[in-house]
Amino acid sequence: MVIQSKTYLIETSEMDTNFINTIRLSENDNVVVAQCELEKGIKVDRSQVTTTEQISSGHKVATELIQKGSVIRKYNQVIGNALND
Repeated sequence: MVIQSKTYLIETSEMDTNFINTIRLSENDNVVVAQCELEKGIKVDRSQVTTTEQISSGHKVATELIQKGSVIRKYNQVIGNALND
């Protein structure tokens, strides 16, 4: 059996590259999950949010300002409330 495959090279911007470094589990989530270590200063999930410190793989990153007491959504489920702004 012969299987042919094609490789496509896609030019991406820095922002697009950063987008694939996180996973948004639901479009309604206000956090994403880092798929790998994220360095300080990386834009997250095509948002205006930039990391202010290094983020370890598997950790959550807010994609918007979440006010103290507001719900945190992951998997389109409330997983907690923000303790700080």
